[in-house]
Amino acid sequence: MDGIVPYLLVFVALVVAASILLAHRRTRNWRQFAAKYRFTFKQERLLRKPRVFGEVQGRSFRLRKAETSSDTGVLGLELIEMTMGLFGRLPNGLEISKSATSLTDAGSSHSILTGDPAFDEKVIVKGENAAEILKYLAPERRRAVLDLLNWESADWAGVRDNRVVLIERRMVSSLAHLEKRFHFLFDVARRLDA
Repeated sequence: MDGIVPYLLVFVALVVAASILLAHRRTRNWRQFAAKYRFTFKQERLLRKPRVFGEVQGRSFRLRKAETSSDTGVLGLELIEMTMGLFGRLPNGLEISKSATSLTDAGSSHSILTGDPAFDEKVIVKGENAAEILKYLAPERRRAVLDLLNWESADWAGVRDNRVVLIERRMVSSLAHLEKRFHFLFDVARRLDA
């Protein structure tokens, strides 16, 4: 047993060093992204709670590490949330997400149906006024929603709190990936404006 202790200490030291390296790389990439688009970058001490926020063409934007994320998990994976505000008066309480993925989800979700089978089987739509929501979800907006929900690496995507939301599990988001996701969200938000 005594022979294992030094190896365990080396292993722990390597994991800590890797976590710090990944956090520094994320910070560098997020700072570069914020500077390029003239957003604000903030972070607490010890590389915690990084966030980027600002406006693009009057539209609010936010990038942050989700509260449940951890740099110390397996390979330093983290949940990254990027959101873009929507313009106009959206239907009250509008929430859009992927359809249920389990029997538990299916039993707890009552979706407003649009009459478009391809859309209705893939999407859960909730809100206070079904008539307003159906009027809002014109064919071009339904296509935008499906594009959002089909983002290849999304853990969660949808609309909530008058914002388009995309959450991904990433080791470290490269600057190129942040930009690709940013432009994609901007396009989807523009198509979903009321």
